[in-house]
Amino acid sequence: MRAEILAPSENSVATIIWLHGMGQEPEVMMSVARRLGLAGRGVRGVFPVAPACMTSLITRQPVRAWFQQSVYNLHTLDVRGALDTEAELRSLVARETELAGHDRVIIAGFSQGAVAALMLGLRYPGAIAGVLLYGCYLPSQVESLLAAERRLPAATPVWLGHGTDDYVIPVCEGERVRDTLAAWGYPVSWQPYRAGHEAFAEVGDEAEGFLDGVVDLSRRRGLLVS
Repeated sequence: MRAEILAPSENSVATIIWLHGMGQEPEVMMSVARRLGLAGRGVRGVFPVAPACMTSLITRQPVRAWFQQSVYNLHTLDVRGALDTEAELRSLVARETELAGHDRVIIAGFSQGAVAALMLGLRYPGAIAGVLLYGCYLPSQVESLLAAERRLPAATPVWLGHGTDDYVIPVCEGERVRDTLAAWGYPVSWQPYRAGHEAFAEVGDEAEGFLDGVVDLSRRRGLLVS
């Protein structure tokens, strides 16, 4: 799977794998990483490119998506396609954990990318540092998969943000993700924002605080990652 890279100018101390939303390009998530100044703090950004596997209802042109899904029904999706994508992304995570160490890799996602990140993070066969999600929802088929098999240790932290004015993915969907993960025993940080359906809209110091908590950016600045 092709991926764009934002490498820090200094030694890399952590890696975030960012999964963009349906119909988006990796540049959307790259702009989030730039706005948060992560490269300046030694965070390597990896931005996979979803396949153009869907067709726009408006332009009839191909659009990028991690799996096929009706935009009118959040809870129905192509499970086989989602699992195929997960398998490809696992290879990417394995490569990054080999470079950085499993305790310094975070998986992040927005909207449909958040669902893919949630599947990937909770079902990944190795350990990771944490999961960072914005505008997430939990299709019933994905919930069933995760209920049957979760490999992410229950102590691994998950950060969830959601726009209260999001009319694409209503905030109640994010609250359902929060409550489900908490019921499964994960330490969940929940942050609502006065925002719509925008990738990590209004997110600032609180996300940086989460990253400091899971990978301790300041203490690790002197470490070298090849």
